[in-house]
Amino acid sequence: MAKPFGTKNTNTYGHCLLTAICKFCKKSFTYYKSKGCGKFCSRKCYRNAKKNLTPYGHCKLCGKTLRYHYEGVKYCSRKCMGLDPDYRENDRIRNKLHPTRSCLGRVMPEEEKQRKSLKMKGRPCYVSWKGGHRSEITIEKIRKARLRQVIPFYRTKIELKAEESLIKHSITFISQQHIEECTIPDQIISERKIAIYEDGCYWHGCSEHFPERKRKVDDAITNYLIKKGWRVFRFWEHDINKNPDIVGLTIEQELKKEVCKVEV
Repeated sequence: MAKPFGTKNTNTYGHCLLTAICKFCKKSFTYYKSKGCGKFCSRKCYRNAKKNLTPYGHCKLCGKTLRYHYEGVKYCSRKCMGLDPDYRENDRIRNKLHPTRSCLGRVMPEEEKQRKSLKMKGRPCYVSWKGGHRSEITIEKIRKARLRQVIPFYRTKIELKAEESLIKHSITFISQQHIEECTIPDQIISERKIAIYEDGCYWHGCSEHFPERKRKVDDAITNYLIKKGWRVFRFWEHDINKNPDIVGLTIEQELKKEVCKVEV
């Protein structure tokens, strides 16, 4: 026969055992007076009660039982929320009171578009990569600072093949060194002012495989380095894959020409 709630019982070890009802799930439980407060049957009920959760409820539309939801939740899912005509009517009223709410996940009305365009008219662009709010001097300073940064890099397969070829022909070089504050060649020979690039067919627009791609940036860098007294050598990915030794042979011939000119 069960004892009434609140009655005392003593176990074999002499501890006082009490019976109470959980304030969250409304289930009866026993606890020791020396080890519990007698309010919750488990840590889970304690946490849920601390978060101000309700143990049971029913969906307003389908009647499905809700468990451990925050107070004020009326629907079991977004589907039921959208199907409820009362909710849709209230949402339509809210959108009328606040026109900007209609832009969230919906098509913005023409009146709202015109209002926003007039509001933003004459303001500078604050998108960082467009540089609308920065002067040319600031953009140039950012560009130079970017070139001075030490960024970890990895060598591609064609770069490794080119470096192996240069080492094979006993040519000393430096990898990934920025020069003239405008570019970072794959390898340079600083004493002879030689810059070497290994260009991928896809990324740099090889005329043989990707003729539709433009090479304005690469051509501009090449022309600028030539004006500064550098000799620029560019090798395509398909040429290096066909003959991995092409880089070393070309640079070696260029160095021999320079030695012959000095001797003459």
